[in-house]
Amino acid sequence: MKENSKNAYAGEESKMFKKSGILKTIILSLLVVMLLPWQVYAKSLESVSENTIEGWEKTDEALLPKENAPEENEQEDKNSKDPDLEDGKEQMEEDEEETVYTFTVEDIQEYITDENILLPESAAEARAAIVAGLKAHADYIDLSPYGITYNEFYNILHKDILYREGSLFYVTGGSSGGSGNYVTWYRPSYIENEEAIASVLKKAVRESVTPDMNDLQKALALHNWLATHCTYDHEGIAGDNKYRAYGALVMRTAVCEGYTAAYTMLARYAGLEVGTASGGNHKWNQIKIDGQWYNVDVTWDGQEGFAEVYYGNFMVSDSRLRRNHTISIQDNPCTSAIYDNGGFWGKNAARRTDSAVVPINGTTAYALSYDGRNMKLLTINMATGAEQVVRTFNSDVKWGTSYYAQCSLLRTGGRTYFNDARNIYQIEDNGNISLLWTYGGSDGRLIYGIWERDGGLEALVGNSESMSAGQVINVPLPESVIPDITGFVKRLYTVCLGRNYDSAGLSDWVSRLNSHRETAAQVAYGFFFGDEFKMKNLSDREYVEVLYRTMFDREGDPAGMADWLDKLENGMSRLYVYRGFAESQEFQNLCDKYDVTRGSVEVSAWRDRNVGATGFIARLYTKMLGRSFDEDGLEYWCHYYLTGQRSIEDIASDGFLHSEELRMQNLSDEEFVKRMYRTFLNREAEADGLSYWLSQLRSGAKNRDTLVYGFTQSPEFAQLKAHYGL
Repeated sequence: MKENSKNAYAGEESKMFKKSGILKTIILSLLVVMLLPWQVYAKSLESVSENTIEGWEKTDEALLPKENAPEENEQEDKNSKDPDLEDGKEQMEEDEEETVYTFTVEDIQEYITDENILLPESAAEARAAIVAGLKAHADYIDLSPYGITYNEFYNILHKDILYREGSLFYVTGGSSGGSGNYVTWYRPSYIENEEAIASVLKKAVRESVTPDMNDLQKALALHNWLATHCTYDHEGIAGDNKYRAYGALVMRTAVCEGYTAAYTMLARYAGLEVGTASGGNHKWNQIKIDGQWYNVDVTWDGQEGFAEVYYGNFMVSDSRLRRNHTISIQDNPCTSAIYDNGGFWGKNAARRTDSAVVPINGTTAYALSYDGRNMKLLTINMATGAEQVVRTFNSDVKWGTSYYAQCSLLRTGGRTYFNDARNIYQIEDNGNISLLWTYGGSDGRLIYGIWERDGGLEALVGNSESMSAGQVINVPLPESVIPDITGFVKRLYTVCLGRNYDSAGLSDWVSRLNSHRETAAQVAYGFFFGDEFKMKNLSDREYVEVLYRTMFDREGDPAGMADWLDKLENGMSRLYVYRGFAESQEFQNLCDKYDVTRGSVEVSAWRDRNVGATGFIARLYTKMLGRSFDEDGLEYWCHYYLTGQRSIEDIASDGFLHSEELRMQNLSDEEFVKRMYRTFLNREAEADGLSYWLSQLRSGAKNRDTLVYGFTQSPEFAQLKAHYGL
C-alpha cells in the first residue's frame, strides 16, 4: 500500500509540474507578443507548441538562453528520438554509424595508436571475456559491458592475449565494431586446417620440450625440431601453403614465411616471447631470452637433405646477422652478442658433425662428433658446456672428402635416434643405447642420414648424400613414450573396452579432441555409455573398478569404492558416478598428462540432483515394498519431491503405503508394523513397541494410516530425515 501511495503522490506531483510548466509558457508567450512584431509573435507561437522559443531552450528547471543549451544538431537528435523507446540502445545505433575494422594477426599493430597506455580496470574483465570466447571458438564476443576503446582493445589482443596465450595459435584476426571510440563486439577469425596443425604443434612441443627446460633450451629444442622436420620448398610443392605455418608443420615444406610462422607458433605454444624481422626479400624470427632479444633464422639453419642442421643463425645479434642478412624491418633490436660465437651447442664445432645438438631435459643434451674415422656420441652439460663421451662407434663412417659427416641426430616420441654408416641406434633418456635397424645390403651403399616421418624414421641409403640418387627406406619406431591425444584415446580402448583400437575409431575420436568438438570427458563418455561397453553387463562394483583404472589410472581405494557403491545402491545413476570421476582433480591430472581438455559432464535426471532425496526415496522401495527401486519410478518420485509437488511424508503415504503393489502383498499387521519400523525409524522393532502397536491396530484404536502418522511425527524419523538432508 505504501508503494502505491507513493506512486499516486508522484503522479499528482507530475501533474502539478506540468501545469506549472504550461503556466510559465503562457506568461512568456504574452511577453513576446508585447515586445515582438506580429511575424515574430506567430513564429514564437509555433515554437511554443514544441516547447521551444527562438533564442531560448526549455529545461527541467527554467528557460535558459540558447547559448547555454546543447548544440543545435544535438537538440535535433533529441527531438527525433522515438518516445516509445525504453532504452537508448536502438536510438544510439541510429544516431551513430557503427565503425567496423577487419584485421589480421600480422597487421593488427597498425591499428594501435598508443602502445604506452594505462588500461582501465574493466580491461581485465574484457580480457577474460575475449580469452574465454576464443578458447570456445566463439563466432561473436560481446564487449559492450566493458567500455574499452579501440586502442585498448587492440593493445589487449595484440600485446597480451595473442602474444602470451600460445594455446590460441588458431586465432588469425577478425573484425571488430562499435560506436564512437568504443568497441562493442569482436568477431574472431580462425585458422584453416586447425585440427591438422594442432596435432603436429602439440606433438612437436611435447616431444621436444620438458618442464625443467629454461627458455634458451626450449628455443634450441624447437629450432631443432623445425630444422629436422621441414625442408625448403624449392619446387613450390606446397602451393600457397608454403607461406604458412600449415606448410611447414603439416606438409613439411615451406619458404621463409612458412618457417617463421611455424616457429612463432611453436615458441608461443611453449610459452616463449617471439617476434619477427625481415629484409632482402627474406623473413625470420626473434626470440627473447633473459630479457634480451636475439635473431633466429631456422630457414637458413634448416635441414637440406637428411643430415644437416646448422646453428650459424641461432641466437645471434643484429651485427652478426648482418654478415649475411639485410635487416629492414624488425619487431625488436637484437643487441646482445653473447651467443654470436655459439653457446654450448657451438663448443668444439670444428669436430662436430652437421647434426643437431639435442636437449633431452633441462640439464643434458646429446651431440655427435668425430675423431678420424670414429664417431662419438657425447653428452653436454648445458649449464657448463662440459662434454663427456658416451660411446665411440667404429663402423666405417662415411665422412666425405672434407669430413662432411653423413650422420643425423634427432628426437621424436620421447627418444633420441642417430645413425652411423650402416646402423640406426635408439637412446633412452637414461643413457641406454640399443640397435634399432641395420642396412644389410652388400652393394656398398651406406646410410647418409635419417629423419622422422609420420611416426617412423626414413633413412637415406646410397652412394652419396644426394636424395635423388639414393633410396629412402622406412624404418618403424616403437610407440611414443610421450603421452599425447592419440595415446589418451588408445588407453580408452585398452582400459575401458579391454581391446585394441580399430584404426577408423581411433582416428574419429582423435579428430574430435583435436578439433575441440569434444572434450576428454565427452570422449570418455562415448566409451562408457556406448553399446559395446553396455553389452558387458558389468556389476556396479565392476563398473566402478573400470572407472578407477580408466579415469584415475589406478585401482580403487576401499573407502572410495565403498562410497561410490553406496551411492549407486541408493539410487544415483551411473552417469552421476561417472561425472564424479570426470570432474575430479585426478582426471584433470590425467588430461594434463595427455594434453587434452578435461571438460565437464551434464546430468539432467531428477534422481541425480539431490543425493539425500534420492537415497531416501530409494529406501522406500527396499524398506516398505521389500524390493529394489525401478529407475522410472525413482525418477518419477524424485521429480515430484524436488519440484515441491509432494513432501517426503506424502510420497511415503500416498505413493507407497497406499500403493496397489503394497496392498497386493497382503501384509499381516505384524509384518506391516515391522516394515514401518524399518522405513521410518531405520531399525528393527523392539518387543514392547511391536506389541503396543499391534494392540492398537487390533483394538481399533489405530488404523494403518494413523499408525504411520505417529511414526512420521516421531523424533527418530526427524533424525532420519536430517541424516538425508531433508
